[in-house]
Amino acid sequence: MGDIQDLQKEAVKKIDDSRIEELESLLNNSSMKISKADENGMTLLHNAAYRGNADICRLLIDRGANVNSNEHVYGYSPLMFAAIGGHLKAANVLLEAGANVNQVNSVGRTASQMAAFVGQHAVVSLINNYVPKEELEYFTKKQGFEKEPKLEKKLINPLHSYIRQTNINPVHLVIKLRSHLELIKNGKQILTVLQLLCEREMKKNDANEMLALKYHYFYVLLNHVLTAMAKDSKTENKSDKWELNCFETIIKKWIKGRDSDSFPIGLETFLRQTIRDFPYRDSALFIQLVRTLSTVEIGDEPSALTILSQTVNGQKGFDDLSENNLTALSWRRLHLSRAKLKASSRTSALLSGFAMVAMVEVQLDEHSKVPPTLLIAFSVCTTLLVSVHMLALMISTCILPNVEAVASVHGLTSVNESPHDRLHSYIEIAWTFSTVFGIFLFLLEIAIICWVKFYDIESGQKAALAATVLLIPIVVIFIAFAIHFYRSLVTHKYEWSVNSLKELELMVSQFPKEQSPAHRESINAVGDVGGPSVIVV
Repeated sequence: MGDIQDLQKEAVKKIDDSRIEELESLLNNSSMKISKADENGMTLLHNAAYRGNADICRLLIDRGANVNSNEHVYGYSPLMFAAIGGHLKAANVLLEAGANVNQVNSVGRTASQMAAFVGQHAVVSLINNYVPKEELEYFTKKQGFEKEPKLEKKLINPLHSYIRQTNINPVHLVIKLRSHLELIKNGKQILTVLQLLCEREMKKNDANEMLALKYHYFYVLLNHVLTAMAKDSKTENKSDKWELNCFETIIKKWIKGRDSDSFPIGLETFLRQTIRDFPYRDSALFIQLVRTLSTVEIGDEPSALTILSQTVNGQKGFDDLSENNLTALSWRRLHLSRAKLKASSRTSALLSGFAMVAMVEVQLDEHSKVPPTLLIAFSVCTTLLVSVHMLALMISTCILPNVEAVASVHGLTSVNESPHDRLHSYIEIAWTFSTVFGIFLFLLEIAIICWVKFYDIESGQKAALAATVLLIPIVVIFIAFAIHFYRSLVTHKYEWSVNSLKELELMVSQFPKEQSPAHRESINAVGDVGGPSVIVV
């Protein structure tokens, strides 16, 4: 047992020193267990991924290392170590070996989310844009009554390399196409596969709209190149440099700037039209992109390329200060305001109606012995009750349609059009009048009505007194419930905030104590990795 542990420790030292040949000799030892974990659950592949040595990662995987090992004490996979260290090559090797991008650690975070947490956005983009080759291999086999498969096997590698690009600048992608002319020569096959991939992503139960948009973008770009080349082939003699000239012509049209400020109008127009041609018009992502672009003049920032790049390479992290999360909080406030307005309008309409009916039903004549003070109290209470609820109803009726109109739109940025934040004080007034004052006045109205209604009846005063006495504990219960409810609500929000901070502290404390300079700089804003965790807010 001791010999095995010594071998493991020696292998880890070889990994730390990047001595791949000496490590390979150790792996040839029959006593070496390649997927054995140490006391912290770290396998050799974990260590290699943490060090970012892609060659050693590949060697260990070839020798049978488990790429999805979950024995780590905090549930970290090798991919997570490569991700938080910003090791692109190592992460790429792990992905190609079948690393599970959806595997979570002890705090429920994926490798992509952990990378976003420490600012390794290049790795986030790599993981989010990764497409397994198996998805392309599906099209190389005949399906159903097909006579021929949709994709030739020789096209898998170039197509896989092409769709995994994280730099989606059209100029860059055209240059990549120029280095993979087989994609151009078999353009019809590639277009069919890209179209089917886009459709598949949108029809999944958990639709990946970002990836579908990327497939659509590649489809349009390739189709644009093929159309331009087909047009040029009819007008030009096909020399050895004909294809090269076609690519250069396309690029020149895109990057040609306008006279006033050299802004590439051709590129901007192409990208905007590409987004508009996205076939799934009900997609929330499509609606968001169109709404965003419609507010930006051509030549202003953000450009279509900036917006498209940020969308396709979107960071699936959990930065609580990110714009997306702030937008989500705005949507939460909108829905809460809408719910309050609906509750206020229904409650006020119901209780004010009861008050009016009660007033009409009370029948008094000149022989009534009801004291004037009681009549005054009845009229004042009824007037206040109806007025308070009518005010709440008026506020709800005026504001609710504007909030509902925005809530029915699926674009994320549309929340800014809602007046719920600006009119927050009025919404709270309606809520308070309808619930606090309105219900209290309604209970008081019940007691007064009992006195007015039963005062002239024999033993009626005793009945009214009984009702009044009974209402006292009811009012106390109402007040106690209101206090308990709001205290519980405040406590819940406080505990949720504390738990969120503890979760962040736990994640920081789980990071390895030794870090690369880039990794250490990315974590400094969150806390001290080596010592007690400190969250900087």
